[in-house]
Amino acid sequence: FQNNWLFQFKGDYKFITFISVFTKVLSSTLIIFFVRDRDDFLYYISFVQGAILSGNLIGYFYTLKKYNLKVVLSDIIKVKSFIIGDSYIFASSVLANLYTTSSIVLLGFFCSSKDVGYYSSAQKIIDLVKNFSVLPLNMLIFPAISKRLSVSIDSGLELFAKFLPFFVLTAIVSSLGILIFGGYVISIFFGPEFSASIPLLKILSLGYF
Repeated sequence: FQNNWLFQFKGDYKFITFISVFTKVLSSTLIIFFVRDRDDFLYYISFVQGAILSGNLIGYFYTLKKYNLKVVLSDIIKVKSFIIGDSYIFASSVLANLYTTSSIVLLGFFCSSKDVGYYSSAQKIIDLVKNFSVLPLNMLIFPAISKRLSVSIDSGLELFAKFLPFFVLTAIVSSLGILIFGGYVISIFFGPEFSASIPLLKILSLGYF
């Protein structure tokens, strides 16, 4: 039910912000009032995922109403031809998701639980920084470039060339920030016991490039 890709394409960033704030406020409010101790972890999971599902459902019905869309069953042959036609995009997306989501699972087979914990902690800091730097830029830049490309390839490439220096600068600043302040961030969020995560964090920060 998640339709952020459509809202990004349409430039409906106000609604994206509304859904994001709504889900976080709803889940946080429920957690504050009903989660009291460690035994309530099922409540915690239910509140977080329930809020996300509620936001997605609101976005789904909002999409149908605002853009006059109808739910239809697609022809399997057409879906197959569409996937095959853009197989390189499909394959790169699948491989990227497998790489990012399965790394911790793979580490569990070869390393101790302590090592997995160190890596997981460093990766969480990287994800946090990306959520406040690179990902918002992606949401703003790439839908605009896609619209330009649909009109003219030269126009799209011209817009991409204008955005590229700012995008690279953001990545460099984020990476340098992690390299310089990563140790302090690890200590604040996870404590001095996770100091072994600091070298991992610095290595992962190079992924911005």
